[in-house]
Amino acid sequence: MTIRAELLRRRYLNAFRRVRIQDPGGTRLLFATIAVALFAVVASGVALAHLALPMSEALRTSVGGAVAKADGGAVLDVRSKVYAADGTLVALFHGDQNREPVSLRRIPAEFQHAVIAIEDARFYEHDGVDMAALARAFLVNSAAGGIQQGGGTITMQLARNAYLHERQRTAARKWQEIVVARQLEARMTKSQILEQYLNTVYFGEGAYGIQAASETYFGHGPARLSLAQAALLAGLIKSPVRLDPRVQRTAAIARRNRVLDAMQRLGYISARERTAAVREPVRLRKAMRSNGVMMMTDAGGSFVEYVKQQLLADPALGSTREQRTRTLFDGGLRIYTTLDLPAEREAERAIRNVLNKKGDPSAALVSIEPSTGAIRAMAGGTDARGFNLAAQGRRQPGSAFKPFTLVAALEDGISVYKNYNGSDPRTIDLGNGESWIVHNYEGSHGGYMSLLEATEFSVNAVYAQVAVEVGPKKVVGVAERMGITSHLDAYPSIALGALTIGVSPMEMASAYGTLANGGASMKPFAIAKVEDVRRSVVLTRAPIGKQVLEREIAEKATAVLEKVIESGTGRSALALGRPAAGKTGTTDDYRDSWFVGFTPQLSTAVWLGYPTVSRPLANIHGLPHVFGGSLPCEIWTRFMRAALADQPVVDFATVDLHGGDAAGGRGSSVTLSEPVPAPAPVRRHGNKKH
Repeated sequence: MTIRAELLRRRYLNAFRRVRIQDPGGTRLLFATIAVALFAVVASGVALAHLALPMSEALRTSVGGAVAKADGGAVLDVRSKVYAADGTLVALFHGDQNREPVSLRRIPAEFQHAVIAIEDARFYEHDGVDMAALARAFLVNSAAGGIQQGGGTITMQLARNAYLHERQRTAARKWQEIVVARQLEARMTKSQILEQYLNTVYFGEGAYGIQAASETYFGHGPARLSLAQAALLAGLIKSPVRLDPRVQRTAAIARRNRVLDAMQRLGYISARERTAAVREPVRLRKAMRSNGVMMMTDAGGSFVEYVKQQLLADPALGSTREQRTRTLFDGGLRIYTTLDLPAEREAERAIRNVLNKKGDPSAALVSIEPSTGAIRAMAGGTDARGFNLAAQGRRQPGSAFKPFTLVAALEDGISVYKNYNGSDPRTIDLGNGESWIVHNYEGSHGGYMSLLEATEFSVNAVYAQVAVEVGPKKVVGVAERMGITSHLDAYPSIALGALTIGVSPMEMASAYGTLANGGASMKPFAIAKVEDVRRSVVLTRAPIGKQVLEREIAEKATAVLEKVIESGTGRSALALGRPAAGKTGTTDDYRDSWFVGFTPQLSTAVWLGYPTVSRPLANIHGLPHVFGGSLPCEIWTRFMRAALADQPVVDFATVDLHGGDAAGGRGSSVTLSEPVPAPAPVRRHGNKKH
């Protein structure tokens, strides 16, 4: 037996004698005697032949695999990061283990000292196995008749956490830990061991390693940890669940103070520093984890959910859903997006400030850069299941769908000054004995008016006639070319936004962006580039576009939609204070309300309604009914004014709207309230309705 082992043996025997003196009746004597015998074996084994302990073949295989793993470096699950366009970290995707390894130099010394003080005070003195700690554990456990202390060092804990799979507390597992710990000490420096340990140890709430733990509990990285925060996290290692500061606050604080006491006792901090840390209140960040996502900013939840769904469907991350899930949540990806974080904050603020009363409906907003298709903001409409109404929802667009009929008419050579009878009600012959009765808003009588005026004031009777004139199939084709991807049926009612399925705010923002971009449709995208854990590029997204409308047609349609804001149903948007074009939309019975508009720099769609029930938007904020020119337009204007505040004022092209077929009766100037699309066409055969 070596001198070191003999000294340890004597220390243990002295402890044993103290137990005998304190327990003269001998009730603990048997446990202590057994402990002495076991300790003698362990002390001898540790001191001799690098723990050449007798092992079964299974145990030898397990240890051998762990040592090989140590030689090759432990392969750990690593979370993925999502960045905004300006490089700001927006969110983290993680699986069961939320982990982000960091180098030891990025971990403050105070935290390192806190962990060493409470978990392994002799870390820099032992060679992986602390015989004094094992002796104390033997003594305490023997006296208690059960396991009270583990006696494990930081190196032994690392062996268990990163290199071994056995979690049950058994003698065999302890032998494994001891053997692998000695192997680790022979292969790694103390700094390397400590670094690995601090990146693998569990802190609770799914957080593995100091980076994830610091973010989970305090909302920032370890570099900003205070002494009190560092001590609190160090204290969690012993029992993250039992000491969870969100649930067991008193126990967590008591454990923190014990860590501080240990740090002072070992000379890491002064008495004054300890006192100040004890007095520091515990302030935890709000828990923001769901569906494998941890938000790192105060905005962007809907956008991040959209990015997640896009990547889970992208074969670049794997051929199966299971492979893609593994890669996304545990593969250490860096995901660079198109998100304009300040604009996203303004979008969420606009919705929050307008819909600010209990019981208010919901809203969703999508804003796209017309020249590239880059999604700059996506707010509202995401429920607890991850369903994103802004991108996935399909709602009836109402009169916001009329611009596609307008473009179809312009492509057919119809002048915006051609006059139509906009009287209410209007019976339109569909041929083959079928007719369609169309009503304007609340029975208003429009009289004769031009297509331009009918667009300004969203007159249903006129647009129904135009749809029949150009043909519903033509309207469907225009909408699809401009960016509508949802299924469309070629019914005349398409002109009024009465669709079979509906459309999403993202589709509408994209399609209107085609007009802002001079007739070039750009495919919307949110992900610019993805790198893997080795920083190799996995996928990239460049703007993809196609000229789908003649520039002159797009510019004419834009000029007409400018009139909607200048003097029509979208007059509230004049508060933007710069050139803009757009269209209001309100569905039958006021169940969905829209405003979709654009400048040369941004195309933005706002939907307002109840996401889970079909319910009229009535008696909200003093309004008998909500129509597109009211609350949706207010949200749109607030957002656009803030999002474009630092951008130059850019005008649209100057367009001559004259030309084409101007026949069709006399013009008239009208002022109508926001109209509501009529129901789908009533098909009549004789006196029967179908």
